[in-house]
Amino acid sequence: MMISAVLVQAEIVHDVEIIEDNESFIKKLHEEYASYDVLGFYCANTDYDRICIISKLIRQQFPEKIIILGGPNPTLNPETVDFELFDFICVGDGLVHIAQWLGEHRFAKKENFHNFVCNLEQPYEELFITNLDETPEPNRELYYDKYPFLKNMGVRRFLFSIGCPYLCTYCHNNSFRTRFPDSYSVKLLFKSPEKAISEIERTLAKYPSESISFSDDNLAINKPWFREFIKLYKERVGLPFLCSTTANVLRGKFINEMLDSPVKIVGMAMETTNEHIRTKILKRPPYTNEEFGALVDRLRERGIKTRMMNIFCLPTQTLEDAENAFYFANKHKADMIVNILVPYKGTEIFDYCRDNDLFVDGYEKESDIYCARPAIKGVEMERIATMQNYTFLLSKISFLIPIVKSMSRWRWFREFSFRFVAPVNILGMNAWAWLGLFPLRKMIVLGIKTYTSFKRS
Repeated sequence: MMISAVLVQAEIVHDVEIIEDNESFIKKLHEEYASYDVLGFYCANTDYDRICIISKLIRQQFPEKIIILGGPNPTLNPETVDFELFDFICVGDGLVHIAQWLGEHRFAKKENFHNFVCNLEQPYEELFITNLDETPEPNRELYYDKYPFLKNMGVRRFLFSIGCPYLCTYCHNNSFRTRFPDSYSVKLLFKSPEKAISEIERTLAKYPSESISFSDDNLAINKPWFREFIKLYKERVGLPFLCSTTANVLRGKFINEMLDSPVKIVGMAMETTNEHIRTKILKRPPYTNEEFGALVDRLRERGIKTRMMNIFCLPTQTLEDAENAFYFANKHKADMIVNILVPYKGTEIFDYCRDNDLFVDGYEKESDIYCARPAIKGVEMERIATMQNYTFLLSKISFLIPIVKSMSRWRWFREFSFRFVAPVNILGMNAWAWLGLFPLRKMIVLGIKTYTSFKRS
């Protein structure tokens, strides 16, 4: 949406498309997008295979169109991009030079331009944002006017920070710092509190909302910023909100800043109750299970829900670890979200799994984290993945935990669970986690959209 804001200022015609199915998108290219010269795709690792399929169709029917790939996948793994399918990749943030690249038709020259790259053998730049206050306000109209269901959801999402100081081995943030030590900012970047609040006010004036969801990885990590922001938020906005943070941040008296705010749901990543895996393999910031549990309890006493994120099928993880995570959620009444580990290329955890020969045979395709086969080989990993398929039940009904664990011994049960229960689990986990921020009627619409998306996948 920020790129759109830049293009609006430069008066460059553009549009956005959420691709529901490939055939419908190709049909639109023949019709409403026939005059467009450039097609751009945002690409995380799990998107790459599908985008390649779409690009092949475009190449066959529209060989004259320029296709550019942006996002974390081409930034971290440029050498894996098929330049027969893509004319350019964007390395880093495209915000700085995209208006010039498009407005001056630089793409037609088929040569590198700053961080818009068509030839890895030639010099190019690696660019990242260094000041969020200098970035344009996102153009939300681009989505809200075209996709009414987003506008009508009753919640507005905002992102006021980028970057992370932590060293989590499964995350792209650490990989960006490692790969681009001279150009990727190692510090946290926050939009100033006043600019952030002003953006919320302008958005709500045009698109009223019942609640707010902050997409920041860790909204409270910069404590002086958070104190000033929350003070202004309570004075000028006051809507219930969801945010994410980490247990090591909400220590001491600082937790009162969160408790005294209009927050309704706090997302925190436990990742695993096995503290050795959490600190030594995942390299999470320091906090103990006891600290995490006490924090969840204190939030609950004030009527604040905790959305506890976990990862299953980790290196050296056992069935007992999975059991313990579910029992922990039951004990502390946390709403549990469990992902299957997908070791993304370019991350430290990918290298760890490769170097220790942990991958299943032929591991190539990086699946969706919520609905995936285990990347690490072994029947125990398959059984752990099956337990993840029942998170929406096991995180709430503890007596089912040993039953599902026992039944996971059978291959037919594992296959049945993956094919038929896993999609339901996606809806169930998110229903528990979001209930209280979304009205129930809006959650039904969101659930249908989510189920349709995973059914297609």
